Amino acid sequence: MVKETLSSSSKSILGPMILLLLLSFINLLFHVFFFGFVNGQIEELTSISFFSILFSLELILNFIILGIIPYGFLNQKRGSYYTIVGFFTFSLIYNLSSVLYYQENILIYYLLFTASLVALMYLLMSHVISIFIPLETSKDEIEDLEPEFLQIGDYILNKQQIKMRNDTMQTLYYFSKGSSEKGTPCTKPKQYEISYNKRTNVPYLKKKKSTEKK
Repeated sequence: MVKETLSSSSKSILGPMILLLLLSFINLLFHVFFFGFVNGQIEELTSISFFSILFSLELILNFIILGIIPYGFLNQKRGSYYTIVGFFTFSLIYNLSSVLYYQENILIYYLLFTASLVALMYLLMSHVISIFIPLETSKDEIEDLEPEFLQIGDYILNKQQIKMRNDTMQTLYYFSKGSSEKGTPCTKPKQYEISYNKRTNVPYLKKKKSTEKK
């Protein structure tokens, strides 16, 4: 009997999603209200220049990314991750260029540049990457893991003795995110192979075909 545990990932997703949404909203707020209307840079949208194109693109992408961030985190799409990274990379370049181009409000552009840099560094952290690409890079490295127990990304294989209705004991194997209160970390039994949930990419054990036929 093999049980696939879908540990609630909402807590690990909520924090990074809110942080990136906040940084994106602050970036948009400053560009639209402060630089656009207060300083009159919105007038650049009516002219054709290198920085007017960048300014227009920054506004458009910022509006779009506010929708892509929650969609990407909730659906754990690899493409959304690369899109979010691409936006903050562009925002980083734009804010750095603005520091060199505009003579006023350099401090604010520095702050926006720093915010974009923080967002990029945060996106490159392993626990954020694992939300979008949790296991793809570790599938070919399973044999090289520590012998004490099997760990794939943030998921650890556990075993637990379960008493059945006929009073027999059966071993239950399941993956948990981090340590499990009831189970004991273990290695992969030989008669099982590792598979992955197509929607969540969470690992689970299933009996090998040769074992099932016996």
